[in-house]
Amino acid sequence: MRRRLRFAFRALVSLVALTSGAPAALAQWDHVFDGVELTVPVQIDGPQWNNTLVKNCKIHDTGGYGLWLRNVDNVTIRNCEIYNVAGSGIRLSSTGSTSNVTLEGNSIHDAQENGIAAAQRSADGVDHRNLRILNNTIRNTGLCCSEGLQHGIYVQAQDFLIEGNTVLHSRDGNGISVRSSGVVRNNVVGYTGKSGIAYYADHLRGPSDKLVVENNIAYHNGYYGSHGRAAIHLLAIPYAGFAVRSYELRFNTAVSMRGDRYALETDGDYAGDSYDVQVYGNLLVNAISGSAVMSGPVTRDTSNYKTGSLASFVSAAEPHDFHLQDDHPARGFASGESSFPALDIDGEQRTPDSLDAGADQGAALAPICTLELLTPNGGEQLEPTDTLRVSWTGEPALGSQVGLSLYHGDSEISRVVPIDNDGVYETDLSQATGLPVGDGYRVELFSSDDPEGCSDASDANFSIGTEAPPPIPEEQCSLEITSPNGGESYRRYRRFTIRWSGEASGSRVALELLRDGSLYRTISSSTSDDGSYRYRSRYRSSRFQIRISDPEDPSCSDVSDAYFEVR
Repeated sequence: MRRRLRFAFRALVSLVALTSGAPAALAQWDHVFDGVELTVPVQIDGPQWNNTLVKNCKIHDTGGYGLWLRNVDNVTIRNCEIYNVAGSGIRLSSTGSTSNVTLEGNSIHDAQENGIAAAQRSADGVDHRNLRILNNTIRNTGLCCSEGLQHGIYVQAQDFLIEGNTVLHSRDGNGISVRSSGVVRNNVVGYTGKSGIAYYADHLRGPSDKLVVENNIAYHNGYYGSHGRAAIHLLAIPYAGFAVRSYELRFNTAVSMRGDRYALETDGDYAGDSYDVQVYGNLLVNAISGSAVMSGPVTRDTSNYKTGSLASFVSAAEPHDFHLQDDHPARGFASGESSFPALDIDGEQRTPDSLDAGADQGAALAPICTLELLTPNGGEQLEPTDTLRVSWTGEPALGSQVGLSLYHGDSEISRVVPIDNDGVYETDLSQATGLPVGDGYRVELFSSDDPEGCSDASDANFSIGTEAPPPIPEEQCSLEITSPNGGESYRRYRRFTIRWSGEASGSRVALELLRDGSLYRTISSSTSDDGSYRYRSRYRSSRFQIRISDPEDPSCSDVSDAYFEVR
């Protein structure tokens, strides 16, 4: 079978070269296989297959492994689907070395043994140098067994890179099992027989002598069978002469949903001066037992947020989404750490002054506006010869200066900007010309750098040259939310308009954001009753409603008829 397949590969190389119509496209590669579909195991064996690209292929329903590599250099397997195989999906041999192999963007599923396996035999000089396993999707592996020996990704090679992979339902062993030095980053690993990500020192460490595990999301460790271990685990050291000496476990989100298994665990063998185990910036959860979050000796244990709660993740229920909502306590928890991955699991930038614990660096929180106008706030009676004194408190969301506008009805009479935010501004009304005499005046205070997003105004009108207006007679409540009133969908951080009809007893209304029928955020405790309000939500939910009420008569209120969504 192997001999026939080698002949098939030679024929395909000729076919590609004859039909490509663009020889320059092959300059980087001596052999290219594009779009091949096979139902027999594939071997790429020997230096004659150096500089080979295999892409867009399907290998399935084989009697053994899917694809096997040995004694080759510079081979890339890209965007292939390998499934229903009796062995491992892709195997790098234990009887011959490889170098510069990249396994990228492949889908490997329903494998009886491992999804991807790379062996090392240091006594025989067998290793797979510069192995890169990138952005693959691996699911339903270890279907053959119940001994915990088959894994989603199983790498014994030295100084590997395992990055950006999704590994789900590793039914027998670990999601990612590594046995030497290297980097495991930006992977999502869930539903495993044993650990999510595990290191076991039974193969020789590489020249770097360091294992970095960062920006990973690992959950549902021990989901299958009785082999359950921690979501991220440094296992007992069987061969001290092989063991890596330096470990950096940082900015991972590890969630255990078994009370008897930790989110992160290091074995007692790592105690002492022989091993440097740095554990920091992680978000560690045990959803069943808050006392089983982290265990074992570490050299450095800082800025790890440890909890027994699944609250404030985007979705703690299936399908799980362990990105952070804005109100998660892990937001900003690791701020001040000097060493951290520059990007999070999604490629978003991290900065030292606002570091979130875990793999997800949430979107930057919008600056908080605390401006509040104190006077004139409604009901004042001034004469045209008086001094108008405006006072306020709080800080603008952006910048350090504010502005003031004087309105009569809907017309802006004057605007002064910028003003130092010192809380007081005075102006001589006698210097103004053409001021209408009477009621209907109000002042608006705003951030000079964010006038639409940060402002406050007089709660009611004041007058210049007339008596204060008589009290507004009590009227029957007629407030009614018209939009969003149920079924709408908006994007997070994008402004949308809240609209209502009817009137409050005064000239102000209060607006609140409800989630599941309960108060979630106060939008505005007092805003002009003019029928609309522009709002931008920093929060996601499919179960939001708006409530409007009369600040002077809270019993006068209305709520959106049904839920709307912010996605």
